Amino acid sequence: MVFTDVLQVFVNKNGKYTESAVDQTLNFLWNEDIFSCIHRDSGKETWLEDEMYRAPDDYLIRFNGYSGKDNLYSERHAGEIDKTHIDKMARHYHWVGTKHRDVIRVIGDLKGSMVMAERVRAFTHYFAFNLVTRNAEKLEAMFSSKIRDTQNADAIYAKIDKLEKQHGLPYEYFDHVELIAVYNGKHGNARVSEQMTLPPGVDRSARRGESSFKLVSVHTPNGVAVHDYTIYLCIIEEEDGLFKVSKTDMFSGY
Repeated sequence: MVFTDVLQVFVNKNGKYTESAVDQTLNFLWNEDIFSCIHRDSGKETWLEDEMYRAPDDYLIRFNGYSGKDNLYSERHAGEIDKTHIDKMARHYHWVGTKHRDVIRVIGDLKGSMVMAERVRAFTHYFAFNLVTRNAEKLEAMFSSKIRDTQNADAIYAKIDKLEKQHGLPYEYFDHVELIAVYNGKHGNARVSEQMTLPPGVDRSARRGESSFKLVSVHTPNGVAVHDYTIYLCIIEEEDGLFKVSKTDMFSGY
């Protein structure tokens, strides 16, 4: 694609573009495998030099494929092979154990903590599903009654609607449910440097976990996120045994 045509994507209603806006967006999308910039005559590869803006007809943007973007994002979240658990079944055929790259904080008893972790993960996944499918009734029921005056389904949808208006794209997909912390067994008196905050009237022993997931607006055809926002949840267990969200936060980045 001739760089002149690329620049037309960034033209505003006055028929102009700003180089900084072009640089910011293309640098966000670029890595060495997904795009190349080629001088039409010499074939020399370059990237966003001033001369490209002075003579855009002389340069081409070449799309190399999606694998570069897929790999770049996936490397941040991929697990690792457990080198202590590799069984060679045949040539080029192994059974391998895997482990998460990230650690989670366990506050309280280690015994049973992974069962609690799976419950927190499942709850978070269900929350994310109801959020992106706009199932407001079910989503509302997942918030604790202690915070519904300020944090509820309407409030979080209002934030998402604002993002969609700002970016011109729907946030209708989610990915990467991650556990941050699990509170298991006797943990009410545990004193650690980082602990989830609680709304007034909720006992410390009610804490069950902290988690997050990615709310995705743009992804590759392979489903790998290109642009996302992180939704952070604090989760408690109420008297009826049901998990509830006691706090939410939304932010860009990692």
